[in-house]
Amino acid sequence: MKKTLLAEIENACTQQKVIQILHDIYELLDKRLPLLSVLCPTALSPEERKEVVRPIESYTENELVTIKEAAHLLGVSRWKVDNMRKKKQLTTLDRGGQIRLIRKEVDDAKIWYSIPKGKV
Repeated sequence: MKKTLLAEIENACTQQKVIQILHDIYELLDKRLPLLSVLCPTALSPEERKEVVRPIESYTENELVTIKEAAHLLGVSRWKVDNMRKKKQLTTLDRGGQIRLIRKEVDDAKIWYSIPKGKV
C-alpha cells in the first residue's frame, strides 16, 4: 500500500514538472517568435488582418502578383492558391475585376508553406 501511494506521489510530481517545463518552453518560444503572424497567417484574427492590409489603391504593381504568378512563385497549382485564398491565408484584392495578391504575403507563404513541403 505504501509503495503504491509513494508511486502516485512521484507520478504527480513528475507530471507537475513536465507541465512546468512545457510552460517554460512556451514562454521562450513566445518571446523568440514575435513574427508568428508571418509564419502562420491564420494566427491573425480577421480584425488584425484588416489593420495590416492597406487599401488596394496604395499598392504599386510591383507589390502585387496575379494568381498565376503566385502559383509559380510558390511552386503549387492555381487550385492550391485558390484554396489558400479561401482559408484567408492570402489576401485577395480586386483591382477593377482583376484579382491580385500581395507579393509580401506570397513571399511569406514560401517560408511557411512551400519550403517545408519541398515545393521550392
